[in-house]
Amino acid sequence: MRWGIFLLLAVLAGGGVWYALSGDNLRDIVNAHWPPVTSEQQRQTAIDGALAALEAMPNPNIAAGVDVKTIEMVAGELLKGKGLTKLSVEADRQLLKVTGSFDLSLRPEGAGDDPQKRAWIERLKPQVVGRAEFFLSATTTMVTAPKRAMQVKLLPAFRSLHIDKITLAERYDATVAGAVLASLLDSYADNIIGTMTNAPVLNAELPASLQDQFDPSGPIKINPTSGSSFKLTLSSQPVRSPYELGSAALLIDNSRVMVLAQLTPPGSAITAKTVSKGAFSDLAADFTHRMSDGFDLRDVSTGAWVAVAKALIADTFNRAFAQAQACLAGSGAIPKQTFEQKIPTPDASAIDCTPKGDCTPTQACDLKRDTRDCRRPPSYGGIWVMTV
Repeated sequence: MRWGIFLLLAVLAGGGVWYALSGDNLRDIVNAHWPPVTSEQQRQTAIDGALAALEAMPNPNIAAGVDVKTIEMVAGELLKGKGLTKLSVEADRQLLKVTGSFDLSLRPEGAGDDPQKRAWIERLKPQVVGRAEFFLSATTTMVTAPKRAMQVKLLPAFRSLHIDKITLAERYDATVAGAVLASLLDSYADNIIGTMTNAPVLNAELPASLQDQFDPSGPIKINPTSGSSFKLTLSSQPVRSPYELGSAALLIDNSRVMVLAQLTPPGSAITAKTVSKGAFSDLAADFTHRMSDGFDLRDVSTGAWVAVAKALIADTFNRAFAQAQACLAGSGAIPKQTFEQKIPTPDASAIDCTPKGDCTPTQACDLKRDTRDCRRPPSYGGIWVMTV
């Protein structure tokens, strides 16, 4: 891939003069050998990949998101001191538009172990000032061989490169040559991206399961009191991950990046779908519908966030405890525990017991004394009734 790019640049640099003199269609010749890949093609690839992932995801149970301002802040901190002077990130219908201003001063230590490159950089001390714009997206695909994993493919697209200044040996101005090269890159950027489409650097594989097995047994020993003969021992069976990643879909829109994913029990394969020429409006509507139904999320917050379905949390703990079969055992005498604490009481001399209420009757109380004999049972029609 690297030599292909160098060869393409050499053809462009030498062919520019030939094209200007001969009038032949250089672009057709370049396109025939290095087919271009445009930003619209990358956008459509990202949309189709996300729609296919959503169709293979009946019940998403994890969602996450981050806004572009947070991306700018994090990326700016990571690239601080590496020549980046300004960074701007925008969301554009499944593409991230990235604009970066740079002031790069190449150093010999950045050339690795190649002595020839180190000597060249030490002698020329190149400094480049300019601005670059490009698009970036990604698509995800589940693969099963050689093992189940999620393949993440980056989808870059070049927009423009502007060179403000190039200085060599701290005194020679090579800005004109840099501007010519930038112009060639602008004209044939899609061809350069085409040569990088299948480059390994643009592909990464993520494991479908975070951890195959965890052994919580040790056993774990707990001593409540130092020097005590009483011991608690916790033992359990090894626990395998109760879930693995089944599918994941990406949405880039409305100044944020969001991901929907579904974790499934191991061995529960999700059938992959194929989508071609899907519409971004369908992707956004389906994504929003699943966010609302699955997580009751209609208006997500700014910054970074993660949402997990309650059913997933409950089932994860149930499966983990069922596999672990934890056993807590104790041995030895429980040590005697004593404590002493003085409880303060108020000073009795400070308590005023003088009655403050007015007990004078406010109305006449005419009580009549009951002179009936309560010990004699009542008589009803000659029948004695004893009440208890």
